[in-house]
Amino acid sequence: MAHGGERRSRVPRVEVVVGDSYHEAGLSFGVAHARQIARQVESYRPLYELLGFTFDEVSRRAAAELLTPADAVFGDYVDELRGRAEGAGVPFMEVFLLNCQEEVSTWVSQETWDDLERRWPSAKPGAAGVGACTTLALRAGGRTVLAHTEDWTAVDLDNGIALHDVTAPDGTRILALQSPGILPWQGMNSHGVTATANTVLSTDTHPGVPNAFVLRAALEARTLEELYRRLQTPERAIGTYVLAADASGRVWSIQTTATRASCVAVDDWVVQANHYTHDGLLPLQQQPIWPDSLGRYERAQAMVLAGLEAGEPVDELAPRVLRDHGDADGYPICVHPKGDMPAVIDQATVSAVVYEPLERRMRVCVGPPCAAQMETFSLE
Repeated sequence: MAHGGERRSRVPRVEVVVGDSYHEAGLSFGVAHARQIARQVESYRPLYELLGFTFDEVSRRAAAELLTPADAVFGDYVDELRGRAEGAGVPFMEVFLLNCQEEVSTWVSQETWDDLERRWPSAKPGAAGVGACTTLALRAGGRTVLAHTEDWTAVDLDNGIALHDVTAPDGTRILALQSPGILPWQGMNSHGVTATANTVLSTDTHPGVPNAFVLRAALEARTLEELYRRLQTPERAIGTYVLAADASGRVWSIQTTATRASCVAVDDWVVQANHYTHDGLLPLQQQPIWPDSLGRYERAQAMVLAGLEAGEPVDELAPRVLRDHGDADGYPICVHPKGDMPAVIDQATVSAVVYEPLERRMRVCVGPPCAAQMETFSLE
């Protein structure tokens, strides 16, 4: 339940109970949230033309390269999305594509990115100040804290992000902050497992299961070991970075490409942006590394080291890092819409979360964390 006296929560909590049928669960959700799903679908429609595709082109390619393997490996989740689309009265492929944005971005030509940068200098992914997800874990004073900024298209600031309380068929419960058209894929579950995820780009991407489906399956894991196995789904299309913890306080830094995986136990602290840092995966890093990723990585590291050295409690240090607007070099962790380009390609921090896995609770906000008060939720 939400905490905070009589103050009403500004982050809605929505229930998703998956019984005998994922399709029926999706249908019920789609009917209940039809307006929000339709609005999200409509807000994403201009994106594909900006990225150099017609909708028919991107739809056909996604059907062949992403939907077919997703249906084969995670057909239940595909059925849930079909139900959501049906309930909301929108085309299924438009909802499916909401869950494939990382993969679609890898199809964009360099010429298109260069053209976008000429038109809107801060539209190119990875440019200084553009922003993307930043994640960290801190372990000190008997406390363990994970923190994450979700940086995505600014249109999602108006697309009904809510805390999804999901009950899977086996009874596993999940709390995940997500927009209505996308599968919940990062959060905490009733087995005490917490997981966050960041985009990382490798050179071995290929047709396969979209990352959102792999992460969704991993979020149902009962242990960190099982989560790591699920992240290595052989049919995955791309890689990811996952920072995960369990209720005993263990923290794992997990990085995957489409064909390789690496896991490192975290002793005291770790920071992650949007590039590979595990030695075995560095040869597969897509070049050039985003300057913004390197800048945020160094900025967050410096803040964490200074805070820990000063004895700042980790549950105060973590959200302070998430609220940071950068130093003189201009690498903010908390990112606001620039407003000088189409909103669908304008990056912003659309939500932020601080997880306390030992206490099995999470503090969340929608929008840039510097401007929104975090609210506390738990599975208890």
